[in-house]
Order: sequence, then structure tokens, then C-alpha cells
Amino acid sequence: MKKLILTVPFMALIIIFNACSNDSNDNDIKIDLSDEEILKLEIDKLKVAIAPYTNLDDALAAGYDVDLTGYISQAGHHYFNTSISNGNFKLEKPEVILFDQDMVFVGVEYLIPITSANEPAPEGFTGSMDVWHKVSTENFWQLHVWIGIDPNPNGMFATTNPNLP
Repeated sequence: MKKLILTVPFMALIIIFNACSNDSNDNDIKIDLSDEEILKLEIDKLKVAIAPYTNLDDALAAGYDVDLTGYISQAGHHYFNTSISNGNFKLEKPEVILFDQDMVFVGVEYLIPITSANEPAPEGFTGSMDVWHKVSTENFWQLHVWIGIDPNPNGMFATTNPNLP
């Protein structure tokens, strides 16, 4: 007799599939997830998507090859991928990969161009924790997501990270 073994990531995919399905019938499994649970699944999905780019050489080879800022205290190096910058939030395609002064991966950043003066912040992650910031000098909305080795004491979506000297 064969046993079916379901891993936690596989179960998460099943939950996401069922939660996002538009097709409905009486046999569907219905699972209501809180915003916090959905956010955790989104962060996990982001981590899987960017795992190949958490090494600087791999990030450079994948097109994250423009160091927009040099090293900035409490913000790191911002390696930008011009080929994926399209003005839309794509969970699995952040425009910027963040590295500390030793070139250790610390997070990602989303950059969305501002198209009008009264434009609201982009829709990003589920819930209200992802607070976008306007960079008026560059005419962009930005969102940092600190998902590297050390948690950011200011929060996952904070603009700066005091762990970076």
C-alpha cells in the first residue's frame, strides 16, 4: 500500500489554489485565511522566487546589475534589474535586490513609477503592513522587504534597517 505524504509547502500550494479558485461547486474545500496568513504565504512565495538571486554573482547574472546607490547606511546596496521594471507590482519580481556592506543578501525593494501627483500608493502585499514610501526626487513609490538573514528591528517593510551600519 502506498502512502501519500504531503509536505508543508505542497499543502500551502493547495490552500492557495483553493482560496484563489474562481470555480465553485458543492465539493470545493473552502478555507478562509486571515490577512496575516495570506501575507505569510506571500512572503514565502517571494523567498522562493528570489532564492536564486541571493548571491551577488547570481543576481548580477540574472540582470540585477545596476548598483543604484552604492552602499547606504541602514539601506545597503540596491541592485536594480532594468528588464523587469514595468510599473506594476509583481510579487515574485522585485525590481531591486538589497545587499549589506559585505554583499550578503538582506532583502528586496519594489519600485513603481509615480505617474501623477495625486496617485495613491500601489497595491502590494495583503493587509496594511506594507507601507509604500514616495521618493519624490526620483518620482517613484518604493517598498522595502527585509527578508534576509536578520529580522529588521524596525519591521519587515520599514524603509531603513538599523542592522546595516
